[in-house]
Amino acid sequence: MSYRSYPQEVYDIILAYHFDFPPSRSGPYKGSNTRLLDLGCGPGFVASTLAPHFKHTLGLDPSKKMVDVGLQPVRGEKIEYRVGNAEDLDSAGVGVGDQGVDLVVAGQAAHWFDHSKVWPQLTKHVRPGGTVAYLGYAELLFPSRPHLTHLFTSFSSSPPPDGIGPYWSQPGRGIVEGLLDRVPFPVMPTLTLRQSSLTGGEREREADEMERIVGRRPVSIDEPKLESSSDTLKGYEKQWAAGTAIRIRHTPSSPFLMRQHWTLAQLDAYLRTFSATHEYWRVNPQDQAKTKGKVGDVEGDVVDRFMAVIKEAFEKEGAVDKDGNGSIDVAWPLVLMMIKKNL
Repeated sequence: MSYRSYPQEVYDIILAYHFDFPPSRSGPYKGSNTRLLDLGCGPGFVASTLAPHFKHTLGLDPSKKMVDVGLQPVRGEKIEYRVGNAEDLDSAGVGVGDQGVDLVVAGQAAHWFDHSKVWPQLTKHVRPGGTVAYLGYAELLFPSRPHLTHLFTSFSSSPPPDGIGPYWSQPGRGIVEGLLDRVPFPVMPTLTLRQSSLTGGEREREADEMERIVGRRPVSIDEPKLESSSDTLKGYEKQWAAGTAIRIRHTPSSPFLMRQHWTLAQLDAYLRTFSATHEYWRVNPQDQAKTKGKVGDVEGDVVDRFMAVIKEAFEKEGAVDKDGNGSIDVAWPLVLMMIKKNL
């Protein structure tokens, strides 16, 4: 099974930010534990982990197949799952006012959102002092053998017959590979914006406060602006606390990774779940017909051929034997972007 799970640190950061983050410049924004909403919840991995900390949890996903899986937490109240979209929380029956949401999370989903529609919806349905947290991960790498990561990058980005690059859905794939740097906040952050009105010393003190509470330091990027051709966004930006908007992401100097120890068979199974792999086979059914069912068969399909390259490389490293037995370290760079609604 090629199951990936966010490290506990990710959940600890979200909860610390939501419940304990009091930015010194902006006053207290400690969140409530009444309602949690998971957008693009999939089968419920994130929702089921965070649900024990909240009285009510709702998971929304466009796919009925995902919602029907509906994982439940081992303790606490049951999660309610519904088919729904982030762009239309009204139709999904998400409450407002006192019935609004305290924490909104979206795990590996925000790169598909229409943010010009989602932020107005969140402004309407998130309670004052509530939190929005987007989390995601970029392309797989080999952390203990970084010199081999280029092999996966080539497979993921190259054209056929040795790669599946042209078959990824865009722009979503490019956004997630960029660790959500192109996903805008509803307001320009004062902490992470390089052109912030804060002085360097003020920004450093704010970053110090953030790091003290959540355990990681926010990064600074050239923030994208939330664009809209309509009037739907007017006034919404004033309802969000710019001083609470932060990005925490993987960098070479500060690794932030989701790590797993996998067999070659698990990596093979993971590659076969890729939407790009399935699109490649839809366009090239003759390639899928070559599937051998044996990991690393050079005469097999596109995944088999790539796994033959991986098997040879890791065998030379001594990580697996000639039969492919053994394990390899795999990891995905992580990102968290979070903001709180004004009181």
